[in-house]
Amino acid sequence: DREGRSAESLMAYEDAVRLVPEEPSAEGARVLALASYEVLRGDRWHECRQLCERALSQARAVGASLEEALALVTLGRVVAELEDRDAGIEHLRRALEVLRELGPPAEAVRAAINLSDMLERSGRFAEAIRVSMEGASHARQTGLELTYGAIAQSNTAQALIQLGEWTKATRLLAEALERPLRGLPLATLCCNRAELAIWQGRFEEAERA
Repeated sequence: DREGRSAESLMAYEDAVRLVPEEPSAEGARVLALASYEVLRGDRWHECRQLCERALSQARAVGASLEEALALVTLGRVVAELEDRDAGIEHLRRALEVLRELGPPAEAVRAAINLSDMLERSGRFAEAIRVSMEGASHARQTGLELTYGAIAQSNTAQALIQLGEWTKATRLLAEALERPLRGLPLATLCCNRAELAIWQGRFEEAERA
């Protein structure tokens, strides 16, 4: 099951981290950055930050811009959640700029998802909409429309709801949910639809969403 696969993935990254030498390298920085993401998924925030900082140190020592950006995505999330929302947003913004240019596409869209989420939670709804829509567009162009693209659209819908743009949110959700989605992308969009129905006083529809 998914939980079992996640545990196996985390164990694999933990093994890989133990093999990363102290001497800086782009390869070592990438392992540490990717491991930090897996650790974050397990809500191990302090350990995640340590891995991010190790990854950043190695990446910057050898001028590995891509690996630095990968680490900044996760570090930005940690800093925004636990310490300083604005500082975390700036980490995410810098990461997104690099990842849009250097790829891989999934990581660029993940950065857009995280950045737009933090912007929305900071009340910066218009900016959150712009970033998430750009992420969704990039996902469509790179074959990620049904996964990362749908989650980016969910972020757009959430910001539209908070902004009071309910007609636009309704249209976006209807179009997004016409596609053959599964798992987390489907769940997040259904949650958006339920929240919108609650805001509009359509409580029975919210229960069905």
